[in-house]
Amino acid sequence: GGRELLITLRPPELGHLTIRVTMIDGVLQAQIVADRPEAARLLQQSLSHLDSSLGDLGYSLDSLDVAYSGHDPR
Repeated sequence: GGRELLITLRPPELGHLTIRVTMIDGVLQAQIVADRPEAARLLQQSLSHLDSSLGDLGYSLDSLDVAYSGHDPR
């Protein structure tokens, strides 16, 4: 079977973020949804660093998606 982790963060500089991580047979899949387009853009630019960091820890990242939810609750 697999496992799922759902994290909600509200850092002031990025706004509301929802992170969903699933792991099946040691393979990670993640989705990050940001309420602010600039936060989604920053996260998208950091994907290669995150992928290599997880690889250093022995995890294989099958997919990582960053999305903008389309509304900013500010």
